[in-house]
Amino acid sequence: MKGLSSTRHVRRIAVAMSILAAVVSVSFCRGRLLGAAGHWLNVGSPLDERVDDVMVLGGEASTRPFVAAALIRAGLASQVLVPKSAEPDEIDAASLPPHHEIIRQVLIRSGVSRDAIVLLPTTVDSTDEEARCLADFLAKHPTHSVAVITSDFHTRRTRMLFRRACRQYSAKIHYIGAPTDSFDGTNWWMYETGFVYYVNEYLKLARALTK
Repeated sequence: MKGLSSTRHVRRIAVAMSILAAVVSVSFCRGRLLGAAGHWLNVGSPLDERVDDVMVLGGEASTRPFVAAALIRAGLASQVLVPKSAEPDEIDAASLPPHHEIIRQVLIRSGVSRDAIVLLPTTVDSTDEEARCLADFLAKHPTHSVAVITSDFHTRRTRMLFRRACRQYSAKIHYIGAPTDSFDGTNWWMYETGFVYYVNEYLKLARALTK
C-alpha cells in the first residue's frame, strides 16, 4: 500500500507540473501574440528630416502636443497645425474650453510661439475628418511636408485614412506615434484603459477597411 501511495503521489506531482507548464506556455504565447497585435498597430517612426509643419490630432492632450512642441524646439518643423474641434456640449461648456484650445495652451506653455500655431478652420470630429482637413490645407500649400502626431496605437489607421484623403500629397506626410501613459504595445492588455483603447482601435480599423 505504501508503494501504491507513493506512486499516486508522484503521478499527482507529474500532473500538477504538466498543468503548470501548460499554463506558463499559454501565458507566454498569449503575451507574445497580444504584444505582436499591439506593435502591429504602431507604424509611426521618429522624424529624421525637417518638415514644414507638424499636425496634432485631437485626443490625448497629455502627450501629443508635447511631442509637437519638442519637434518645434528641436528645429524640425516651423509651425504646428491644430484642427478646430467641435464646441463642448452645454454641460462641459461652462468648465472646459474647446479641445483645440487645450492643445494650443499646452503648446504655448511648452515653448511654442503663438505665431507658430495655426488653427485650421474646418471643424473636425473624427480621424477621417482630420484627414480631409489636412487635404484641404495641402491643396493650398502643395509644397509643404507634414508630420502627423497621434498616439502610437492609432498610427496605422491614421496613415490609411490620410493616404485616402491626401492621395497625391501622401509622400510628403510622416507619422509619429506619441507614447501613451502607463501602457504600450507590450502590455496594453494588463490595463483596463489599455485594453479598451486597443480593442476599440481594432474595431475602428475594421470599420475603416470596409468603407
